[in-house]
Amino acid sequence: CKTCKEEHFPFQTLNDEQYAAAIVNNVNINDDLIKDYVYDDLNGLMNSFNQDMKEIFVENNILKDRFFEKNYELDLSIFNHLYGRHNNQNIAFAYTISKICGIKIEEIIDSLSSFQGLSHRQEIVGKYSNILFINDSKATNWASALQALSSYNNIYWIAGGISKGSYPEEFKLYSKNIKKAFLIGQSANEISGFLTNKNIPNIIHSSLEDATLNAWEQANTDNNSQATILLSPACASMDMFKSFEERGDAFVSYINKSFLGKLK
Repeated sequence: CKTCKEEHFPFQTLNDEQYAAAIVNNVNINDDLIKDYVYDDLNGLMNSFNQDMKEIFVENNILKDRFFEKNYELDLSIFNHLYGRHNNQNIAFAYTISKICGIKIEEIIDSLSSFQGLSHRQEIVGKYSNILFINDSKATNWASALQALSSYNNIYWIAGGISKGSYPEEFKLYSKNIKKAFLIGQSANEISGFLTNKNIPNIIHSSLEDATLNAWEQANTDNNSQATILLSPACASMDMFKSFEERGDAFVSYINKSFLGKLK
């Protein structure tokens, strides 16, 4: 829950009670009695998490419920359209809210199976040969980008824009996943210096299109058994684009244009 708070409210200091209220107020619940019920249960559950009871958690890609079902386990690999640790966290949270509201496990699984994720949030653009294209333009800070960097191997990473702060210590845990970085925007030189000190190959480009095409050329040349071209900028977009949505849409457009609809 600490990770969720930091990601959803990065510039605010919220205790668990305030965070539970904020989540409930952003859920589409019209009935005040139900809203109070969800809030009370969610706040209590979060307090349980903080006491290290860990009733609902994900371990080795398995969701484990020790709170509602006592010993229920759900293999999250069946939702192969929802990649990454952040999606595991989101699934665990959605599962918890659903159980609080009395939704059956079968209905939860059906909903997760049909949910394709949101645009610009580790969105699977497509696959060309052995190369997977991921649009994570919503990753406008390092905490979000680390979620993506932890989710794939042989990453050709497109990053840069307007920097939002210092580099996290946790970066070293996932830097091994990066084959090469393709940097754009205002912070490109700054990020290049950081990556060079970490012995991570990188190159600066003047445009997102050039970075995308060069990432493809490099991934294709390296001929890994599997590779990922990942747009996860770790920066805001307004130096080159109006919004992260426009940045992500441009990335998707370049891919579709360059590979003539051959993505699968």
